[in-house]
Amino acid sequence: MIKKAMALLGAMVALVGLSGCLEMESTISVKKDGSGTLTEKATFGAQMAAMMKMGAGQEGGEDPFADFSEEKLKEKAAQYGEGVEFVSVSKEDKDGGIVITSIYKFSDINKVTYNPNGMMDDEEVVPDEELKMFSFKDGELTVTFPNPAEEDFSFGDDEMGEEEMMMAAPMMAGLKITSKLEFEGGIETTNATYRDGNTVTLMSMNFDELMKNEGGLKVMSNLKKGSREDFAKAVKEIKGFEMESQEKVKVKLK
Repeated sequence: MIKKAMALLGAMVALVGLSGCLEMESTISVKKDGSGTLTEKATFGAQMAAMMKMGAGQEGGEDPFADFSEEKLKEKAAQYGEGVEFVSVSKEDKDGGIVITSIYKFSDINKVTYNPNGMMDDEEVVPDEELKMFSFKDGELTVTFPNPAEEDFSFGDDEMGEEEMMMAAPMMAGLKITSKLEFEGGIETTNATYRDGNTVTLMSMNFDELMKNEGGLKVMSNLKKGSREDFAKAVKEIKGFEMESQEKVKVKLK
């Protein structure tokens, strides 16, 4: 889960020709019986949408948003696990850009395989057993996380100089990535680090806020720690970035 989200940011840093706002929000909504929905919302700012359309025109007029077609999304439903079904997709013009919202449903979250970067995958995908994060029993959801302290959060800035990073920064302005859980009936108890009412955030990145840190994105390289506890302390010192560090998060539904 972590590596794929990091790879997305690294790729966007490298693509200095990509400009404008991009927001990706992935929300799993869970009911007390373990069923629910997965909603993926991708917001392309006006500049980015225009450049994508321009690039598509130069490459033969292909739809730059073809991966968000109903046909493609139905095929991708299998990525999210057994019994997950495509429900709908909507496209809305907003301030010159476009907002695409895709919705899936599931009857048993125990069978859901979750990849927070799934909405940006353009390759054929199959369910990955390593992404089975959820265990639901007797009204309580347990989410199991890989150890973030073992991951590399450098975003490839070791290969890019400070000047190159500063040139790329304006083109990534407005970039946000969020993965969260929502509980329709409310939360009775939880040990989640990042909770706001009935919502638990698994991961959140805000590029504009990240760049306010001393050293900019380079501060992320400090997150490679020896333990979850050390990671938890370090991540609290970084603006614009949240990631659950506990191995198991438990949420008791009301």
